[in-house]
Parts: sequence; structure tokens; C-alpha cells
Amino acid sequence: MPDSTGNSGAGLSWAGIVSQRWDWGTVHFNLETLLTREHRADVFVGSIIEGPSKWKVRPVAEVFYEKDFGLEETISGLVGLIWQVSDKLSFDVAYRHALTNGHPLSEIRAGLTFAVPLRLRCAQPMIRTVWVQLSHPADGNSTAAHRYRSTSGRPAGNGSH
Repeated sequence: MPDSTGNSGAGLSWAGIVSQRWDWGTVHFNLETLLTREHRADVFVGSIIEGPSKWKVRPVAEVFYEKDFGLEETISGLVGLIWQVSDKLSFDVAYRHALTNGHPLSEIRAGLTFAVPLRLRCAQPMIRTVWVQLSHPADGNSTAAHRYRSTSGRPAGNGSH
């Protein structure tokens, strides 16, 4: 998506998500390759494991690796909980720890996922996830970021996940 303050160059991405649900939980596998606006290659590989979908509150864990060639490399792990209020609303809270170019980053995340029915020909609701994260990098500078994403892709934002 175009950025009002970023580069105006063009990039390209290809992404895929494969998910499987069993009685004991759900596994998602994410893979993305892209050419950034600065014309650098980037690769992202990640996996999310959720507890049983029947549970009102279920555990979740995520690991991912991302390499923006010529710029940065990130390895990340996350653990948290998802509270399924209804089939159209859930809340989540998580702790994430990552290493980017060897520098540690810790975040506490909180968010919500909601479905909005579209009155088009398709019967599937549009599902969106919104979350807020508080970051505390090792250098002591705290940051806060608001994120928005489609559940069908990686989060949008300032470059971290």
C-alpha cells in the first residue's frame, strides 16, 4: 500500500498462508517473498499454533524469521492468549521477544479481531485484526504503535511484526 511519508517506489510481493485445524488446535504456516520499494529482496517464514477452537480462551504461539537482504534479519517468538467472545469478536494479549540484527526487542501486545459482514454476493464476512503494541527495545527507548491488518496477511505498520 502507498505510504504518505515513505518512498514512492514500486515493490512486489508474493505471500501464501496454509492452515489446518484439528481437535487439539490449529496450525498456520506463512511464507512471503518480496522486492521492497528500495529494490531489496525480503523473505518471511512463520508459523502460528493455536489451542482448540472450542475453548473460550485458548493459548497461541508464533515463531517467525525475516531477512531483508542488505538491511536486517529478525528472529521472533510470541506467546499469548486469545479470548473468543463470539464468532464475530475476539480479544488477544501476548508477549513477544525478537532479535533484530542481534539487538533484543520485547513487546506486550493487545488487540481485537472482528468480522464485518459485507452485503455483496459472497457470504463470507470480512475479518480484520487490530492491535496495539508497546515495545521496549534493549536500548531503553519505549515505543507504542497502532497496527491494522487483514487476517489474510502480515500486519501493516512500521516494519516490525
